Amino acid sequence: GRLLDFWTRHHGQLLFGAPISQPLPEQNGDGTGRSYMVQYFQNARLEYHPELAGTDNEVQIGLIGRQYLAKLGLL
Repeated sequence: GRLLDFWTRHHGQLLFGAPISQPLPEQNGDGTGRSYMVQYFQNARLEYHPELAGTDNEVQIGLIGRQYLAKLGLL
């Protein structure tokens, strides 16, 4: 779907690496409680944001480092 389209258009193998998961729903760590379809790659996590469908921000690169530091209480 849209995650694959984004990965392909943005040189996914080179920039994000190979997929290491299937697409799966995951709660976003932004405090909204929303769940998004995400997929993990060797170097990134891609997130599908249906509320932004049809825009350039429909698929976003997840802020994995920020999420990890927040979980540790460092942010």
